[in-house]
Amino acid sequence: MKKLHCFLICLTFFSAVAAQNNYLPGYIIMNEGDTLYGLIDYKLEKINQETCFFKENNASPARIYSPEDISGYRFLKNGKYYVSKNIDLNDTVKKVFLEYMVDGMMDLFYYVIDGQSYFFFEDENGKMFSVTKEKDRIDEFQVKRDNKYDGIIRYKFRDYHSIARYDKKIDFNQKSMINIVKTYHENVCTSGDACIIYENVKPDHKGIDVNISVYTGLELFVFGFDYDKLYMNIPTVPLGGEFEFIHPQLSKNFGLYADVSITKMDRVVDNIKYGEDVYLYYKKFYFDVYPVSLRLGIKYTYPVKSFKPFIKAGFSSKHLFLGDQILVQLKRRYLDDTQNLGPASSFYRKNYSGLHIGIGAGYQLKNEYDLYFSLIFDSYVSKSYANFTPLLSDSFTAYSVRLGYVFK
Repeated sequence: MKKLHCFLICLTFFSAVAAQNNYLPGYIIMNEGDTLYGLIDYKLEKINQETCFFKENNASPARIYSPEDISGYRFLKNGKYYVSKNIDLNDTVKKVFLEYMVDGMMDLFYYVIDGQSYFFFEDENGKMFSVTKEKDRIDEFQVKRDNKYDGIIRYKFRDYHSIARYDKKIDFNQKSMINIVKTYHENVCTSGDACIIYENVKPDHKGIDVNISVYTGLELFVFGFDYDKLYMNIPTVPLGGEFEFIHPQLSKNFGLYADVSITKMDRVVDNIKYGEDVYLYYKKFYFDVYPVSLRLGIKYTYPVKSFKPFIKAGFSSKHLFLGDQILVQLKRRYLDDTQNLGPASSFYRKNYSGLHIGIGAGYQLKNEYDLYFSLIFDSYVSKSYANFTPLLSDSFTAYSVRLGYVFK
């Protein structure tokens, strides 16, 4: 128990350490136009807009580039693209890395400062204008929303009726702004050539990736009887799914997950003896329940090309839903009679909580989805017993072997 607690604490600590460096394949574009491929540190948006940390390979020292030093940089896997531009905010001109939304006859860029978003539109002549949206405010018990950006956009594109006379309010988000620029291209690009060179394929992405997996396998429940003097093993076949949440800008290795599974226990136990002087036998006990498990935890993955070993740990909760109401039968030692004590469900707890730990490995297939194998150990640690003579201990353990498939 103490070891598992220490492991969880260490895992949280190392996640904070690992978040400091998160190098992904990419390239930088020098001011002279040359392209240099290597690894770029994928940090939070505020840092990405100010600085680029670049390494030619894992063994190389990091070089730090400012918007003055290079004309841009791009991540290869997620497509994030930043370019160096001079912007005017509040009558102050400064050079920053703007995130490229659309590269074409009308370019679109995105920038965030102090939690406020800005969109910059730049035409073929290099003329730029920007729009932003102030936070909502409450004035005389009414919510005041800033919609000035809508009027500015309609005015700037007043020669294009499909934009200027759009019959709905223009949403202030990346997807909406990209659609405006694409509509502009459809109006002015008549050559038949590809007018849009680059388009952000994940607009309004909040930085959190979700991996969804389904799995099955074998789960072995080990229950204790008679104050853990007798144990019984019950094999089951679970069916479950897992949601893993990863913030690549914080760490590409660590993630949080929620795991839900269901299985069925179906087993008869005969002639369970209790006590030295107590002249009772529990003659028969029939498990017929559907355990539903919920696991929450943290997962560390260390990819090596297509091979992805991982370790995970966290909290477990299990609820036993009832199946058929099978009776528990009582037989006295010295009296040849049998009594029905009532439903078996009256003689065990329905809810359990505990901890779990697991190891495994995934393999990335050609379609970029993953196939994985894992081993999970659950420990439900409560040692309290009910007031009645215990038929089933309040504590048990479970061992799982899983085979799963990950959708991304």
